Amino acid sequence: DVRCFAGNSTNTKITICHKTGNTKNPCVAICVDYSALQEHLNHGDYVGACTKTCVTPTNSKHIEEVEELAVFKVTAYPNPSSSQFTLLVEGGKNEKVEVLVYDMLARMVKRIANDSGQPILFGEELPRGEYLTIVKQGENMKVVNLIKK
Repeated sequence: DVRCFAGNSTNTKITICHKTGNTKNPCVAICVDYSALQEHLNHGDYVGACTKTCVTPTNSKHIEEVEELAVFKVTAYPNPSSSQFTLLVEGGKNEKVEVLVYDMLARMVKRIANDSGQPILFGEELPRGEYLTIVKQGENMKVVNLIKK
């Protein structure tokens, strides 16, 4: 898996081997935003962990993983909302989408399974507050903060 820690960002981050040009330390593994990936690839960096020799491996499996990750997108609207939320999940897979909604005390308040590919509507029953929403589809996952006012 070439995904790496994204911090508070909901952007997809990818592990790449960055060629430094330094003879003592010719390459180093770094975590970059998907939007910066092509620029790194253009100057010789490659997807995945660094090899001992810093030579680009011939395995294309990592590129396929990156392409799959890039198409997984979650859009939540309206946010904030006074009634309900709509989640749009766009992905390259036809797998079931699972949504886990937690309140700020880390209690799961809602679980939704959706395999229809249709937008997910929910939240009318939720009280005012902030919610951490985890959206999973296969190995893909996004976290979205929702506010009910």
